[in-house]
Amino acid sequence: GEVSHAWPQILPGGRSVLYQVRTGMDIDPIRAAVVSLDGGKSRIVMKGGEFPRYVSSGEIVLRRGSRLVAAPFDLRRLLQTSPPISILDDLSQTIEEVPFAVSATGSIVYLPSGTGESPPGTLVWVDRQGHEKPTGAPIRQYMFPTLSPDGRRAAATIVEGGLLQVWVFDLTRGALSPVTFDGWNQFNVWTPDGRRLIFSSTRAGAANLYWEDAGGSAPPERLTNFPHHEDPGSCSPDGRFVAYAEVDPTTHW
Repeated sequence: GEVSHAWPQILPGGRSVLYQVRTGMDIDPIRAAVVSLDGGKSRIVMKGGEFPRYVSSGEIVLRRGSRLVAAPFDLRRLLQTSPPISILDDLSQTIEEVPFAVSATGSIVYLPSGTGESPPGTLVWVDRQGHEKPTGAPIRQYMFPTLSPDGRRAAATIVEGGLLQVWVFDLTRGALSPVTFDGWNQFNVWTPDGRRLIFSSTRAGAANLYWEDAGGSAPPERLTNFPHHEDPGSCSPDGRFVAYAEVDPTTHW
């Protein structure tokens, strides 16, 4: 029943690894587990939390919603020895990043609530040496930028008024134009000819796949019709197929 393993950390002594186990898409089916590097045997050590980390003071810390909790952990027996307690109550709940990190001495750096969720910014070019060059795009809350095949336009999801919509920025003219208007629309993928954008939209219920003229001159066309959430990943070179991820209560991703 395990659907993913993530965030491994080699524990002191180098003979076992702490990691996250997910058995579903909600917080409750997430576990902290330890696997032995000697025999490969694993065991669940804590339940109901994300991003487990062992700290030098002898605890495992992990996130539960907006809280960071800690529980004493016996390294020799690889067991939680006491119930967890809350050590922070104002932790960011962003899903894009791990919102905290622990130093070797046990100090914790963290993102407080309300931060880390794609703050307003602009779009820039970055060369292979890391030098930035502005594109002239206006300040917005951009997410998931993608470049058109000819390199002349950039599509991005913009958060505005609590909604997510797909916009296109013309890099040659310096013009930002909306493509979508209804529902939540995100995860934009260009077709190989640069004429259309494939994206996830909730305009008719569950987030399914649609495509639309990148200039917004024609209404969107629905590509899939399933009761589960779907996000596009890439389009085949000939434009005939799209690869996507689907969240399903039985098969997960």
